[in-house]
Amino acid sequence: MIEAQHISYSVGEKHILQDVNLRLSHGEMLAILGPNGAGKSTLLKVLTGTLTPDQGRVQIDGQGIDEYSILQLSKKRAVLSQSAQITFPFIAREIVMMGRSPHLVDRESHDDHRIVDEILYRLDAVDLSTRMFSTLSGGEQQRIQFARVLAQIWDQQGAYLFLDEPTSALDLKQQLNIVELARELSHERGYAVCMIVHDLNLARHYADHVMFLKNGRAVAFGTPEGVLQTRSIADTFDIPDAYAMKFAYT
Repeated sequence: MIEAQHISYSVGEKHILQDVNLRLSHGEMLAILGPNGAGKSTLLKVLTGTLTPDQGRVQIDGQGIDEYSILQLSKKRAVLSQSAQITFPFIAREIVMMGRSPHLVDRESHDDHRIVDEILYRLDAVDLSTRMFSTLSGGEQQRIQFARVLAQIWDQQGAYLFLDEPTSALDLKQQLNIVELARELSHERGYAVCMIVHDLNLARHYADHVMFLKNGRAVAFGTPEGVLQTRSIADTFDIPDAYAMKFAYT
């Protein structure tokens, strides 16, 4: 389980996160939603140990996240950021294999190659594997980056998967493929999955719990049925009730 208690984070005089509490257990998928600038990506960085909060504490499996070494964390949790720039001339398969780096001793093993092959197949990306990463479209690059992140924890029990807008550059088929695979890893392998999305329908159909974040504060947390209601949607996104009603859980 990952637990964040009273998390606050500021940059200068600007309060990015204010007293945020969160709990995510194995076998669950959490969707975090909110308007631009709400603090969603910052919260993800705090939850994964990239940023240290000004106040509060993050624990993974009962241990403070700051007590793990970088290698220990890299074997326990994987993070797909909004952008990961690759400037060197790698083919797509080499990018995916980079996800296995925390587990390598001398060189890639048979299991490492098997894992990469399996993930590429699951993401319908085998045909991309021998192409130069720089020649891929934005959506294709995003699928390969997602494959790299999965390769990092594919064979780890009780892993944590953090996804920051994983479907932003994808067509509908690939959006569903990625979200359904993330849900499968959660429900069938017991991963804890935390995903930032903008699509309320994805959260409604795939998440076990939903958090609304606004102005750095968690303004709603619970099941999709409980959170995705007209009033909370309208208040969080500052839209009229008549419009919010179209996205409400019915």
